[in-house]
Amino acid sequence: MENVPHFRIEIVGENVIDPTDDNVDVLVFTEDGSRYSATFFTLKNIETLMNKWRKSGECGNGSYF
Repeated sequence: MENVPHFRIEIVGENVIDPTDDNVDVLVFTEDGSRYSATFFTLKNIETLMNKWRKSGECGNGSYF
């Protein structure tokens, strides 16, 4: 294949406790030296975080993510 970009993906902290209620940070490194990061969340994890924030007062008492 021509012009296929080459990159390396690194998963940060692979200790998954509950795969249905978790999030993971990912780093992407490209050939040209660029670096990108992303965090992936399950929908259940977003719900869990928002419920936690509702109690703690963070993020407008859990009203936004």
